[in-house]
Amino acid sequence: MGILTWLGRRFRRPPDPIDPHLWHETTGASALFADLNADELARLKTLAEELLAEKEIVASDGPDPDGAERVNLAATCALPVLELGARWYRGWWTIVLFPDVYRRSWTEEDEFGIVSEYEDDVEGEVLQYGSVILSRRNLAGSNSTVVIHEMAHQLDRITGEIDGVPPLHPEMNAGEWVDVFDRRLEELRRLVDRGRRGPLEEYAAESREEFFAVASERFFAAPVILERSLPDIYALLRAFYRQDTAARRRRT
Repeated sequence: MGILTWLGRRFRRPPDPIDPHLWHETTGASALFADLNADELARLKTLAEELLAEKEIVASDGPDPDGAERVNLAATCALPVLELGARWYRGWWTIVLFPDVYRRSWTEEDEFGIVSEYEDDVEGEVLQYGSVILSRRNLAGSNSTVVIHEMAHQLDRITGEIDGVPPLHPEMNAGEWVDVFDRRLEELRRLVDRGRRGPLEEYAAESREEFFAVASERFFAAPVILERSLPDIYALLRAFYRQDTAARRRRT
């Protein structure tokens, strides 16, 4: 980091407060925030204000994001790090909003050296250098969890590689994390291969990193279901995020 960049961040002005009425409308419109109590909402608001001050949110095409769109995005980004802090989103600075899903092409080499080319419609993506791309149309849905998915990838990326193993807390066991996630991933793949429905969406069977991101979506959006269907995965996510979302859901 250059000295001018460091000084700019060191002496950055305090975040602007979010308008209380806009905050109330934002958090009241999404089921993701329905279980939070007053103290949790207040801390989430502070985190969202920090993120709005630090991250640049731009549109690739069309109108610039308005206040409501920015606050909704910041609040949703803040939810996974409610008990971790904004510093867990260090190392990236930009969220780019695309009007709709976009077409992405990539290549993949198998163990035999055969390179295949693929194309797919993408709702969100974390780029190699850290910026986040999100589908604006998808974000308009009140129950969209694509932001949670991409923020899980950002947390995963802190270790230098998106591999489904985020930086675990000292009291957590990395071997246990890998064993549990890999076992559940293989179980899901077997169900998908047989055309059966699993406890997570089929996309989670792609890799350990996608399993982690999809499970994180479920952890915040439908925690009681995740706790019942994948209790070991839920326990690991509870320890990592330091939030007991199922207990919070039952509380409300």
